[in-house]
Amino acid sequence: MSYYLDPIDAANQPRESLIRYLLTAYPLRDPHLRYGFKKLLEEPGAIYQHPYLEGAQPYKTGVNIRQLVNQGTLHPEMLRLFNPERLLYKHQEDAIRAVVEQTDNIVVATGTGSGKTECFLIPMMDHLLKHPEVGVQALILYPMNALVNDQVKRLRQLLCRQGNNQELIRFGFYTSRTETDPENAREALRAELTASDRQELLQLFTEEQQQGRNFSRPEDLVNAAVELVMRVQAISRQEIWDNPPQILVTNYSMLEHMLIRPRERESIFATAHHFKLLVVDEAHSYSGSTGTEVSMLIKRFKSAVGMEEAGQMQGIATSATLGDRNDPNVDNQVTGFAGDLFSEPFHRVIWGDRVSIDERLGSPYALPEGLAESDIYEYFHDLELPSLNASIEQWQEQLSYLVPHPILESAASEAQDDVHHFLWLALYQHPTIHRLIDCLSKAPQPWHQLARLLQLWVIPTALDGTIPPEEDEKLETALSHLVQLGTLARRSPDELPLLPVRLHLLFRSIEGLYACINPQCPKALHHTDFPDRPLRYGKLYLSSKTDCDCCDAPVIELSSCRKCGQAYGLTYLGNGNELQLLPRSLEAVENSHSIYVLTAGALDSTTNDEGDDIEVDDDTEQSTATNLGSFLIHKGSGVNGWFGKKSGNPPNLSPTESSSDWTLHWHRSPKAENLQGGYLNQCPACSARKSHTSPISRFVSYTDAPLEVMLDSLFELLPEPGQASAQYTKRKLLTFSDGHQDAAFFASEKQG
Repeated sequence: MSYYLDPIDAANQPRESLIRYLLTAYPLRDPHLRYGFKKLLEEPGAIYQHPYLEGAQPYKTGVNIRQLVNQGTLHPEMLRLFNPERLLYKHQEDAIRAVVEQTDNIVVATGTGSGKTECFLIPMMDHLLKHPEVGVQALILYPMNALVNDQVKRLRQLLCRQGNNQELIRFGFYTSRTETDPENAREALRAELTASDRQELLQLFTEEQQQGRNFSRPEDLVNAAVELVMRVQAISRQEIWDNPPQILVTNYSMLEHMLIRPRERESIFATAHHFKLLVVDEAHSYSGSTGTEVSMLIKRFKSAVGMEEAGQMQGIATSATLGDRNDPNVDNQVTGFAGDLFSEPFHRVIWGDRVSIDERLGSPYALPEGLAESDIYEYFHDLELPSLNASIEQWQEQLSYLVPHPILESAASEAQDDVHHFLWLALYQHPTIHRLIDCLSKAPQPWHQLARLLQLWVIPTALDGTIPPEEDEKLETALSHLVQLGTLARRSPDELPLLPVRLHLLFRSIEGLYACINPQCPKALHHTDFPDRPLRYGKLYLSSKTDCDCCDAPVIELSSCRKCGQAYGLTYLGNGNELQLLPRSLEAVENSHSIYVLTAGALDSTTNDEGDDIEVDDDTEQSTATNLGSFLIHKGSGVNGWFGKKSGNPPNLSPTESSSDWTLHWHRSPKAENLQGGYLNQCPACSARKSHTSPISRFVSYTDAPLEVMLDSLFELLPEPGQASAQYTKRKLLTFSDGHQDAAFFASEKQG
């Protein structure tokens, strides 16, 4: 979670933006329907769930790279490639020792952000330094291109640090994006680096490599970066064929193609005589039938590199979601899964242990004299957090009621105008911070429950145990201020904040809007501003149904005209005229003659609720009136459900004899024959015609546009450069997408 975001804003604004977008993208002219649709979207669990807050305390540390080199575990050149003084996590050290010293096959099952990449990258580099043979010796397999692209940047930064006193370790990534022609690949690399952040390019160069160079002009920096990258990366397919690098990065789909095509099989795999290490990242992705296919793919790969027998190579699998560590049988289950996937024996699962609160922060101090535990949440609620550019004195004033005066004075003196360090020194032993960390150490917590947790703070309750409304409103704001303070507090820019947390926002796409066709349904929603407008539908649903839960009337899927908002029902008849759910595929619906477009009454006039005229196309294919037919829906016997009986005659508007039958208007397609149905290319209400897509739209999120709306909303919450201290501020929002079209879609308006 970005420590600039107010968690309440980060949760509410994307949700509100999404609801506004959906109401615009799927217009409804009928005010009762529009009101019901909006109320449905606002219900928790409909398209969103309450956010979760997850704690992410740091993992226990082990030795550093220098110590492993001094002990003889790692090659001395590793001191150049990695920061030799930075302490490794204990699970990283365990993974390195297991692979390098014991030559074990391992599964690294630690959480997100736990440094799983180093668990295989460090042993891999060590092996390549100790065995400088040519040809592919290591393969890193990812489930999707987005992860491949991220790994490419890390490998570039790492391998560009190599000295000139030995054979260079090189890598290549082989995906659908990899150019075949070297010149085209060079131009693609130049374009990629030109679009990169300047600091990102400078990280490719060591201090020694930067000496004597002038990178003041962007083109000079890009030219130097291109030459440097090409030393360590085989950037084209042709180069990988002619001179295979030691490290190959790809995804399982491309590996399948490579094993089929003679060129790759003969030039890359047949020459991999010294292959040693296979890494499968996100191993949990390969469960079920996909897992079986990938397991067979790995067997074929091992055969291609001449290592069909078990034990000739090492395997490393990584995943953040493989099994529950508290299950006593989980190690056997995980190693069994990995053994089946690799066709190699696995006996070791590397788990990560987090540092306890006392180990990391010590014991909490006592609250200021006169501050009762029952008052703490009110003080956090009343905080007015200054900007990050505000003086230390302003921050002291805000915290003066929550932190003892001597601690504030000492923190201000030691922090030397660094707000983040001041907050760390003032709050790292605050008892409320400790309690929050303890609450989050067990499991992620729903935000609305965490704010009201009696373990976090003392909350006054009524005799029946409920929280008074006037106090309940304060709790979420109090928690928000507490989280903001904890995430702003940092001892240094390179360390985790005092309160490392992730805020999980949970949304789902719309799979359709469904309506009970009984206007007398007890759950039909009335908009009180329109008492004279007749109700035409009953209860609304966002999930597919055939019978209304309230009145047992038939439920059909709704659609609406993109232009005028006229609502239509859609039903799909099976071979026996039974009502069925529509296909998920839009193309299947538009091309089907079994789809029937219905309205519950006469069409609305071609004006909206504000009285503005809606433009009507005079050049209609056929009069709307002649397209009308009647559609009788009735209940079948036994468990046969609902059946539709269509007729070419205009509908009889008089009440039906049986209360279990409903007559709807049927809008016939101009090309319909023998009472066939068919999706309409023109709206009967406003005559809007089909251009690229049908004017009549289902309430289904076929595209990523809703996600873009939420990302825009989150991006706007981030501060502009200059609104916070420069060393912490980066107005960026990182998204992953597996595909060029999606990537272009998200990037089109995210520059800046």
